[in-house]
Amino acid sequence: MAKGIVALQKLREQAATLKKYHPDWSFNKIGKKIGCRHSFVSRWVRRDQACEPLHDQSRSGRPPKADAAAQEHIVMAAQLPECRTAADVAAKLQQDQHLSFSVTTVKRVLRQHGLQHLSPVARPMLTDSHKLARVKFAKAVLRRDKTSKRRWLNTDSKIFHLHKMGRPLRRWCSPGARGTVPRPKHSIAAHVYMGICYWGVTKLMFVTGTHKQVSKFVNPKSKRLYAGVGSSEYSEVLSQMFVPEGNRLFQQAGQWADKWQLQQDNAKPQDCHQHGLHCRKCPGRAFSDLASLFS
Repeated sequence: MAKGIVALQKLREQAATLKKYHPDWSFNKIGKKIGCRHSFVSRWVRRDQACEPLHDQSRSGRPPKADAAAQEHIVMAAQLPECRTAADVAAKLQQDQHLSFSVTTVKRVLRQHGLQHLSPVARPMLTDSHKLARVKFAKAVLRRDKTSKRRWLNTDSKIFHLHKMGRPLRRWCSPGARGTVPRPKHSIAAHVYMGICYWGVTKLMFVTGTHKQVSKFVNPKSKRLYAGVGSSEYSEVLSQMFVPEGNRLFQQAGQWADKWQLQQDNAKPQDCHQHGLHCRKCPGRAFSDLASLFS
């Protein structure tokens, strides 16, 4: 029921109720009380006194253009592989069954039967076992002292898929039957590094893996350009972004301004000033995963 109809029904009931509890009140007084004209109050109060319903009577309306048999043909045509849109369904019915329906009629019939125009759901990159393992690891290495948190710069990278090419088109189906598809291998993406700490966040740095951004470093074994971020490019990320940004953020850290620690992706926190720009990777997992913040 529309909101306007519900509000109108409440006004009718309020007018009838006020007249019952205040028989001496005039229609004008009741109208001013509920914000309606006296003719509106007079009409519905008299209907209530005559024991007539205060709601509108149901209307028959125009008979549907598509009868039960035609609706069954529309639903069956929507299940065909070649019929992905309502226009395809209408054209198929016109060609095979010689039934002429507009696209609006086809959409209305399909929605009345519980169908929606949906695309398959992309399978999540992390399974339930992955999520449980991450939670278990985070609880194992969790430190509640504020001192350690205020001197760490947690860093990670994330690939954002801006345009998923190859994803199946939408089709008319029920929400429970939309199915799943694997994530496409080829897409327009943005590979970005970022850091976060108690004192703020770093700027973003786009690296290899971003659309139309090719690595400038050559793999000595294959003699080809790296397809992803190698050790040489990561050293540039450290020297050009993480270390300068860390020094900027930790200026307000007081005693930790020169003792802040850099937490690398899939590594334990390392003292940036002790190990220099080429921080060594250590065994273990990352304390924090920034990718989960953007998923």
